[in-house]
Amino acid sequence: MNATQRPVSAWSGETDSAKASAEILAQLGDSVPKLIVFFATVEHDGSLIGDVFSRRYPGAHVAGCSSNGEFSDRGFGTGGVVALALGSDMLADVASALADLESGVAEGISAAAQALGSEVGCPLRELDPQKWVGLGLLEGATGREEKINEALGNEAPLLPFVGGSAGDRIRFERTWVYA
Repeated sequence: MNATQRPVSAWSGETDSAKASAEILAQLGDSVPKLIVFFATVEHDGSLIGDVFSRRYPGAHVAGCSSNGEFSDRGFGTGGVVALALGSDMLADVASALADLESGVAEGISAAAQALGSEVGCPLRELDPQKWVGLGLLEGATGREEKINEALGNEAPLLPFVGGSAGDRIRFERTWVYA
């Protein structure tokens, strides 16, 4: 991506994860993203998709989650994959962490916040909310979203967050998140 490019979006209705990843890569082309965010139906292999993107764009942070439907300016539907690539023309810095919630939500969010703070060189609660925004992709099957949001608010009370809950076609059985 150069300084005059917009974000690059991609969509695939393919139900095979490897084939969908190849279609997405073809659409992202020679962009140079700092961040790729992707959403795919829960039946897709999120680790496979995320790893493919990470190998193709080793300088980018890659984050994604399962969804209840996928849409972009290139297409929409259920059962596929969408991705958005943002370059240095839009983002000065990016950091990412996956919170391990198995030992408790507050503990997992605190550890992830510390890792993020180390990566950007400043504790999250000291980041300028005029320059930083958090993206939260929350697991959506176990009903812990409110606890996660509370813990995020405790770790970074002034930082705005956008995002949402991972989906599984409204079954509430299993979701996945990739970072």
